[in-house]
Parts: sequence; C-alpha cells; structure tokens
Amino acid sequence: MSEPRVFHRQVVWLAIAAFVGVLFWRLPHVANRDLVVYETYNALVEVDALVRREFVQPVEDDRLVEGAIHGLLRRLDPYSSYIPATAGDRLARQTTGEYVGIGVEIAPGARGWTIIAPIRGGPAEQAGVRADDALSAVDGVETERLSMQSLEDLLSGKPGSTVRLTVQGVDDPEPREVVVTRSRIHVASVQVADDALSGADLQAVQAAAGIGYLRLAHFHSGTGRELDAALQRLDEKATRGLILDLRSNPGGLMEQALEVLDRFITSGLLLSTVNRRGVVERFEASGGAHWAELPLMVLIDRHSASASEIVAGALQSRGRAKVIGERSFGKGSVQHVIPLREGQGAVKLTVAYYRLPSGRILHRTRANEKTDAWGVIPDETVGVAGRSGARSDEADPVLVRAIEMLSGTDGPPMSRADTGRSLGR
Repeated sequence: MSEPRVFHRQVVWLAIAAFVGVLFWRLPHVANRDLVVYETYNALVEVDALVRREFVQPVEDDRLVEGAIHGLLRRLDPYSSYIPATAGDRLARQTTGEYVGIGVEIAPGARGWTIIAPIRGGPAEQAGVRADDALSAVDGVETERLSMQSLEDLLSGKPGSTVRLTVQGVDDPEPREVVVTRSRIHVASVQVADDALSGADLQAVQAAAGIGYLRLAHFHSGTGRELDAALQRLDEKATRGLILDLRSNPGGLMEQALEVLDRFITSGLLLSTVNRRGVVERFEASGGAHWAELPLMVLIDRHSASASEIVAGALQSRGRAKVIGERSFGKGSVQHVIPLREGQGAVKLTVAYYRLPSGRILHRTRANEKTDAWGVIPDETVGVAGRSGARSDEADPVLVRAIEMLSGTDGPPMSRADTGRSLGR
C-alpha cells in the first residue's frame, strides 16, 4: 500500500514543480516577488508548524494568527495595531467618545507608557491617577513590551469591574498601586469655562471682560456640532477674543480638527498629508468661517497631540492665532482603519504624516527628536503648568497670560489685524 502513496506524492510534487517552473518562465517578476515573500516568511511558517506540533498544549488557530498580526504591527510604530472583530467598543471610543474603561489617555514616553491625562471626573482621576504618571503594570502584567492596543485591552472591561494599576509620578520615589473601577466613559469634546474650570481659574476668566474660554478635550464625531453650540453661547461674551484650551488633548479624528479650523479660517490651505510615495493630499477651508475676525489664543502643552496639534499648528502658521504654553507632543502621523476580508477584524495602520500650511511636519521621530523640526512650538513659552481646572489658590499662569495678551493688559493689545483675517461673521 505504501508504493502507490509514494508514487502519488511524487506526481504531486512534479506537478507543483512544473507549475512553479512555468511561473518563473512566464511571469519572472511575479515569481521573484513570491519567492521573496516565501523566503521572508519561511521562518514564521516553520515556527507555526513547531508550535502546532510540539507546544505542550493545543493552541487555537485564531489565537496564533492574532498573535502573529499583533507582533508584526508592533514592530512598525506605537500607533499601528490590530483590531479584532470583537472589539467594537474600541472603534466606538475613537469615533463617538464613549466607551467602557477607566478614563485615561496613554502614550509612549521616556519612562515607558505614560498617562497623558486622566479624564476630568472619570474613574482614574477619582482613584488618584495623575497626569505624567508612568504606567508600569496592569493587574500585575508589565506594560513595557505591550502594544497600545494590548494595553487598552487590559484597561477595558465590564462596567463595575476593577483593575489594579502600578503607576509612578515624576517626583515619586517609589511606584504606587491604584485600584480603579471601570465605568462607561463619555468624553465631552467641547466645554465652556463654567464646565471646564473651577476655583481661581474660573474666577480669572469670569473677570476678563469680553474674553471667552473653550476647552477642547478630544476630537470625536460630534466635536464640530459641540463647538458651534458653544460658540453660540459665547456670542455675546467673546467680543474681545477667545481662548482655545487644547492642553492634554490627545487628538482624535482628523476630520473634526478640520471642522474646527473651518470655523476660524475662511480660505486657503488648512492641512496636507504626505504618504510613503510622496503623494500629497491637500485640505482647504470651505469658505464658511463665521468667526474669522475673532482674536484667538491657543493653549497647548507637552500632552497636546495629533488632532490638537493640527488645530494649534494650522492656526499659528496661518497667522490666525497666537500659541502659548509648552511644545506639543509630536504625534503627527495618520492612521487609517482598514477592514480585513471576511470580517476578520481590522488593521489600524500609519499611512502618512501631517504637514502644516507652513510645510512643517509635526511628527517626532528618533531622527529629529533632538531638533526643532517636530511638534508645535509656542509663540511664547509659559512655565510648566498643570491641566486647566486644577484647584489652586492661584490661577493657572498659562491661562492668566492668555487673558493678558488678549485684553492688552501686558503689552500692546491684539487688534483684529493681528488675527490675519478680515472677514465678518
């Protein structure tokens, strides 16, 4: 019985060899490409076979495939990731600002994964998590080698469940453990002063005649509508100028950043993107800016990232606003969520870099991180201040300086000509 099987196997291999030979003769470019692909992934195929044959416990195919995809994307950058088909809540977070979790924004930093900021009033803030806390472990799992998506998976869970964080502040001598109860989080994208500020900060804004204040916490699908509603509320108050507070804003949807810019810039280039092939896509104002004359002051800090850098950088480079605070984070890359075939989830992949109207690239890389060629650099650097709204006997110096510059109490007042626009509402 063995001889027919051997003969059959030889026939199969001869057929395969003949087919491959035809490919090399008829389609040399395709054959060469396929050979490169085979040689590149041969080790992966071999490891897969070893795991299936030798690992002490059976492993499901889905788990192996998902692990391989995670590993491949993790080597690209911190922002490319795999989104399983079951992770609908993750996409909802990115688009609607609602999700179940602990209410923090995270980013890679010099000390590993770092809390950009706990969401105001969220579970993490209430439990004592602070901005700039380094996050070294979640429920005992070290975070150093985790992708952003894997870390978000650990932080997510059912409402009412708890998670144990190991965090350490910049000035903390030792790490500390914080237990946080997960809940449904809604990130309000736009807040007026009464909702965003308290204490001395709120008093400073209320005492500034003719100056309005808006905090943009995140850019999700409703940001443009929320901004319109907030601007209508401020129509009578913001006669001398408006403060846009983008501090600790981690970004969000690029389309919504463009919506915000479209309210304040009436024509011309707002932003462009450039991909690996050098193809440039331009985004221009629609011509419907109802607030083109309103003097603007934009507040940023080292945690202002992505879409918030687009807004601050574009307003600055178009001469439409003054920017004060700290240099921004330097996350100027474009991610597209690309669905996989047959409902096998999606890949969030970095596909381009943002470029401001001035031509400046926002993204910080290892090659440029020690230069001035990334992020948004303020027109005026004002101390290292905490988030707006922090309770203190003294008002936030960045906020105070913005009020001074708009009101003209320190130096010449900003005139309408200083805004770079001359059209009415």
